[in-house]
Amino acid sequence: MDKFNPYAVLTTAFILAGISIASLTTISAGMPYPLVIVLIFLAGALYGAGGTQGANALAGSYYPTYIRSTGLGWALGVGRVGAIVGTLLGGILITLKWNLQAVFFAAALACLFASVATFVMRRFPSPEQLHVKRPQAAP
Repeated sequence: MDKFNPYAVLTTAFILAGISIASLTTISAGMPYPLVIVLIFLAGALYGAGGTQGANALAGSYYPTYIRSTGLGWALGVGRVGAIVGTLLGGILITLKWNLQAVFFAAALACLFASVATFVMRRFPSPEQLHVKRPQAAP
C-alpha cells in the first residue's frame, strides 16, 4: 500500500476477494480440490489479511493526529460490529434454508460493497488534507 495508491490497492483486494468467494459458489461442485484450496486462501488473504487489515492501516493515516485514536477506535469498533452482524446474518440465512452457495454469494456481495465504499472514500479528502484545525480549548 505504501508503493501504490492505498485506495486502489484496497479496492482491488476487495474485488478479487469477492471474485474468489463467488467462484467458490458457482463452480465448487466439480472443482479440483487443490483449486478450492487456492480460492479459499485467496479469499482469506485478500479480504482478511489484505482488505480488512489494510483498511485499519488506512484509517490510521486518514484521521488528523489530534483525533486519530478516536477515529481509529470508531473504525475498529464498527468493524467488530460488522463481524458480529455478518456471522449472525450468515447463521440466519442458513436457518432460513438458504443453500450454501447463496450464503457465499451474499458474502461475495459484501466484498463488492466494501470495494465500492473504498473507491468512494478515495474521492473525499481526509480531514488533514482539508487543513482542519484542532479545536482550541476554552481559556
